[in-house]
Amino acid sequence: MGIVLPAALVGLLLYAGRGSAPTPTQPFIAASAGCKELRPGIAPCEGYIAPDFTALTIDGRQLSLSSLRGKVVVLWFMAAWCPSCAGVASLLQQQLASRPDVAAVVIDMWSEVVLRQYGLLNSPGSPAPEGPAQLASFLRSYGSSSWYAVVDTYDLTRLYRLKLVDTTLIIDRQGKVVLRGDGPTSPQLLTLGLQRAGL
Repeated sequence: MGIVLPAALVGLLLYAGRGSAPTPTQPFIAASAGCKELRPGIAPCEGYIAPDFTALTIDGRQLSLSSLRGKVVVLWFMAAWCPSCAGVASLLQQQLASRPDVAAVVIDMWSEVVLRQYGLLNSPGSPAPEGPAQLASFLRSYGSSSWYAVVDTYDLTRLYRLKLVDTTLIIDRQGKVVLRGDGPTSPQLLTLGLQRAGL
């Protein structure tokens, strides 16, 4: 299996305990880092076309990544309980508020299905599973109602080989991953990713 959520939880808590966001030198999963393709030229890593998916948003809309082609996409995997996610959401809201050419897709990976898959459901010390209500409340407090919001059913967590809660990918207009940050992003990283995407 690609992701080990207990490690994701530990990694997130380490970030939160440091009290600072990663710097632009934070390592990324990149083409040069031995990324394994899902199909030729397609992988959830820098330098590859992002894997397409179809998901249902919390307001009942069908969303596919390919339908956003022509826009820059910020694909953000998060959890409403996650301490660093509130800061990242506020950062995205500030940076993207006046950018209609950028689509933000927020994926809450802390769902009952994902937790059950990894044996964390009802595990002592593990935050409770989240659903549409928790994600909607989080976005009202920290994000934007214009973002696409999805609660993962494990498909996206597995497809994108998640290792940490609070992972951001920036995908350019042609569908290529130009930045992947496993762990909380910073203003510098977000700016770098948007620049790589041609903004």
